[in-house]
Amino acid sequence: MMRNECVAADLPFVRLWARRKMGLHVEGRRDKAARLRQPAATTETGRSSERVGMSISMGQRVGKSALAVVVAAACSGAAATTALVSEASNPQTAYAAQAGWKKSGKRWWYQNDDGSYPKSGWKSISKEWYLFDQSGYMLTGWQQVGDTWYYLDGSGVMQTGWLQQKGKWYYLSKSGAMKTGWGKVGKTWYYFDTNSGAMRTGWQQIDGKWYYLDGSGAMQIGWLQQKGKWYYLSKSGAMKTGWGKVGKTQYYFDASSGAMRTGWLEDAGNWYYLDGSGAMHTGWLKKGRTSYFLNPSTGAALRGFQYVGGSLRFFDETSCAMVTKPFVAGSQFYLADEGGVVEPTGWHVDAHNNASMTVPGSSVTLTGKLVGGTRIQLTQGWNGWRTIGKNTYYCDAANNNTIAMGWQKIGGEQYYFDGSCAMVKQACVPAGDGTYWYMDKNGRHNKQEAVNILMRTAKSLLGLKYVWGGLDPEKGMDCSGFVYYCYSKIGLDPGRSSYAMQNAGVEVSSPQAGDIVLMYYNQAPNYDPNLSEHAALFAGGGMIYEEPGPGGKCQYVPLASKYSNKYVYRQLLS
Repeated sequence: MMRNECVAADLPFVRLWARRKMGLHVEGRRDKAARLRQPAATTETGRSSERVGMSISMGQRVGKSALAVVVAAACSGAAATTALVSEASNPQTAYAAQAGWKKSGKRWWYQNDDGSYPKSGWKSISKEWYLFDQSGYMLTGWQQVGDTWYYLDGSGVMQTGWLQQKGKWYYLSKSGAMKTGWGKVGKTWYYFDTNSGAMRTGWQQIDGKWYYLDGSGAMQIGWLQQKGKWYYLSKSGAMKTGWGKVGKTQYYFDASSGAMRTGWLEDAGNWYYLDGSGAMHTGWLKKGRTSYFLNPSTGAALRGFQYVGGSLRFFDETSCAMVTKPFVAGSQFYLADEGGVVEPTGWHVDAHNNASMTVPGSSVTLTGKLVGGTRIQLTQGWNGWRTIGKNTYYCDAANNNTIAMGWQKIGGEQYYFDGSCAMVKQACVPAGDGTYWYMDKNGRHNKQEAVNILMRTAKSLLGLKYVWGGLDPEKGMDCSGFVYYCYSKIGLDPGRSSYAMQNAGVEVSSPQAGDIVLMYYNQAPNYDPNLSEHAALFAGGGMIYEEPGPGGKCQYVPLASKYSNKYVYRQLLS
């Protein structure tokens, strides 16, 4: 057989010769046994290129792809051999590059399908984002790209969502960017440090306003209690200071600390009262034996002369307390009863307590001295009753000529002397408990006479047509106008509307003749269950006088015929 003739039996030799010619390692039996005892090479995080296995498979592919050329070289001589060695010296042309993760020393890089590799930027690999430096190596940990920070875990994967690092929490958006400042996660607001990005907790002052972030970092809104004090955080989370309205209630929060205030508060020269819940009080306020009145609109305590509940009252200029005894204001002497109702006396008092008064309807001038701030002792008095002009006066000579004022018990009877010291007759005076006494022509208390006047007036109006808003005994009246007109005949003002009459006198459980009956039907437009819708005058024996409503006329009917959902009885006469 010729030297250059090839047969099947020569192939093992040819393969061995080809491997040696190409500089490839030829594995002997000992080498193979040693390799089988070694564990297979692996890569970090499961990214495997199987470096050792890959080098073997590459050799196998070279052997297979060049087998025909090797055989030809063995059969045909040096020319073929030269061609094979030339091809094997450039692996890129000998086999296709394998894409995937590569490791150089302790650092990882990624080879693309075309043999290139990403560098100086981001690349999405298997639906995860990775960041590579300018040399193409994969980055991990905190990385700043432009003005934005990102976090890449140990495997290089860009993180999103909540991240805890060294006991601190961070939030990475869907783009991986670390949040700073205010950030909303789901439906909750959080605040992240503008420098470090760490989530903040507790009280935080941001742009001049205070916010509270709980232990989870969530921004709080609404009421917050801290160390026994209450705070209110608005919908924006900002802590309220100064006056603040929550629902329909006014509160005051300390201008510095934001803590809710209670008790008396002075603000801008006015006094306010905040109850135990912090709510600003309005209307009447009683503290011990002292009464105050707080403006229903502003809450400020009233000072000086004020009309409250239809009566003139006086509130101390300094303490705001309602005055309930005689006093001097602006050189004028006034009476004030226990209910605080003020009445001018007509007496002038100078800085030395010298007093003088011209008796109404006469040329007589009385002079004297104001003693103890509550009574006047006449310079020239008399003993007992005296009529001057049309008025009747009483002077007690045994008591240093003290002239009677206000309530006085004389001869076992109660009398009332007005501000001019004249005895009151055929009129009503405050009884001190919210009701009134009617004083007859002799100056004595006589409730029945007042009731008789009310009943006679009501009976005289029977058949008068109903006129909404009316107050004319000839042309017509409405229900509250009817009640108001009757009471005007004894000098009392119960209020012009059924709403106002809710505050007239005192509420009683069982009505008596002359009391006001208020009815609640739950039917009026824009109905408010706290507002009465109809008023009538109780006549006794279960009967009432009333103006019934549109199309009706003043009538005398059983109270039971009204079918009201609720009845309230107000008593003015006692």
